[in-house]
Amino acid sequence: MNVEIVISDNFRREAKKYLKKFRSLKEELAAFQESLLINPKQGVRITESVFKVRLSSKSKGKGKSGGFRIITYVVEVIEDENNHLQTVVTLLSIYDKSEISTLSDSEIKALIDDLEAIEGEETDDV
Repeated sequence: MNVEIVISDNFRREAKKYLKKFRSLKEELAAFQESLLINPKQGVRITESVFKVRLSSKSKGKGKSGGFRIITYVVEVIEDENNHLQTVVTLLSIYDKSEISTLSDSEIKALIDDLEAIEGEETDDV
């Protein structure tokens, strides 16, 4: 299985503030991305292609229940003329469970809409 991980601008912005505060998060995010290469559809399925993953953080010391939540968007696309599938996992959002209990469906939809709008702009530039 060929898996590509894409990090959205929104995810970068959100992660940046947490990386300053929680020193172990950088390593934990790297390990999480490695695990996505093996199991791209991990976590709780929110919609057919959106998943919520619990991520514990040593810096927070509260385990998965009080750690971070990561929203992923998983899409399978045909990679080549032989119809090989490539799975694209986009990291949409990360949030601290102690700050935000959950993202609403409308917030998640807005993140996906923003992502698709950016991808549309990139296609128009070609």
